[in-house]
Amino acid sequence: MNSIRTVLCVAVLTVVSLAQAGAQDVPPVRVLAAVDVYDDGDELLLPVVIGGRTYRFGVDTGSSVTLYDRSLTNLFQTPAINAAIAGISLTLRRGAALDMATSRKLGGHDVRGLVGMDFLRGYVLRIDFDAGKLFFLSAAEPEGDAVPLVFRYGGRPVVQADITGWRSEPFVIDTGYVSNTSGFIEARLFDRLVAAGIGMEPVETKVVWVAGGEKSHVEALFRGMTLAKRQHSSLAFGRHPNVNLLGLNYLARYRVTFDFPNAVMYLKPSRQFGRRDGRDKTGLHLSRPDGRTIVESVDVESPAARVGVKSGDHLVRLDDLDCDSMRLYALRRSLAHCGGDIAVELLRGGERFMLRIDGSKDVNSAEDGEM
Repeated sequence: MNSIRTVLCVAVLTVVSLAQAGAQDVPPVRVLAAVDVYDDGDELLLPVVIGGRTYRFGVDTGSSVTLYDRSLTNLFQTPAINAAIAGISLTLRRGAALDMATSRKLGGHDVRGLVGMDFLRGYVLRIDFDAGKLFFLSAAEPEGDAVPLVFRYGGRPVVQADITGWRSEPFVIDTGYVSNTSGFIEARLFDRLVAAGIGMEPVETKVVWVAGGEKSHVEALFRGMTLAKRQHSSLAFGRHPNVNLLGLNYLARYRVTFDFPNAVMYLKPSRQFGRRDGRDKTGLHLSRPDGRTIVESVDVESPAARVGVKSGDHLVRLDDLDCDSMRLYALRRSLAHCGGDIAVELLRGGERFMLRIDGSKDVNSAEDGEM
């Protein structure tokens, strides 16, 4: 980690020098491609054309390489095939495949690949959440605060961020991480911050999945974080086995310009600058395997479990929201920011149930004697 801090200090000086050097000579910036994206921090999806057919790939700075779903394997008659993103050439290489079926089910989008840093490193990207647009630019237009980038962990972009009450730590910028929280903090650091009182209200949940098996997840609220002299307070982070990262929910507070060729990111506050992190306290985990909104799992001893919600239930309505007609991300944001009772309508085996879930209490709230 010390080597990362040293490189970042050098990068700061480089960014300042570039900003001071003859800005009058900068040629006009051209838009190479413009793509519509969601304006709320949901997955960034690009139209990728292969053989005349369009597929949706996610923009993932947390992935070192560009990957495609195994369902596209039959397209490869040669070691590599040519594709295009809004007219920009992209090469896909045989063997760089993964099974994205679970991602499609849990994200609710028909994603067939990930555009990683092996491709993105050569481009300037601007994500304008307020406008709902992603731009590929011929060069960066410096706006807002300049944040130096270093490339580590297989070429992923890393920034240095100050954790309130602690010190500066390196964080991977991961546009592929979509959540109501700001990101993850590495496990040992997470535990130290919680022990020091910097991470507060830690919650550990045990998730039992429809397909079987059990998984634990821990998250906590942190006092705040400062990046490029901009501070945000009461941020939620999960506990990650081996890395710190900032995801889309954090970035959506800004108009973000990635100048990857010059190793700098620009942050300009957006209309969502004051958005708050959310913590879903209901215990519901949703999926969309076939167009229906299904309860994929329920946290053990959660408010949803206590009123009888079960894995496999078809969630029809949350208060006045028609679940099947909404994006899963929007539904999850509604659950994370509800702060009170939620009227739930669900179907199970053809039978309809009407329940009320208390969305204001944590899974291990003191009232339940588990703190």
